[in-house]
Amino acid sequence: MRDWYVIRQASGVTLPTQKPEPLERRHFVFHGKVQKVGFRLLLKSLADRMHITGWVVNNENLDVEAEIQGTPTQLAFLEDYFMHGVRRITVTAVEEHDCDLALDENQFLIK
Repeated sequence: MRDWYVIRQASGVTLPTQKPEPLERRHFVFHGKVQKVGFRLLLKSLADRMHITGWVVNNENLDVEAEIQGTPTQLAFLEDYFMHGVRRITVTAVEEHDCDLALDENQFLIK
């Protein structure tokens, strides 16, 4: 039931307009109430809709870690969405840094 709810929620999100921009890859660590709230499935569902690649994983310290490859607009949208767009998710801080592109990657994975 919860998976269905999360996937349905993701399908209703208005995504940013696609613009021709260069790809970037960014490593994120999301802190706060980010586990057991559908964070990873929601991120994967949005990533699939946006045709972006990368991965997301729960850490033992209750943070969520992700590497996301997309345009600057897509990356900014996802960060803002998870900071402000989902009531059941409370992101208190985000660590991020740029990474090397993974040009051979073709999907977004939940690890």
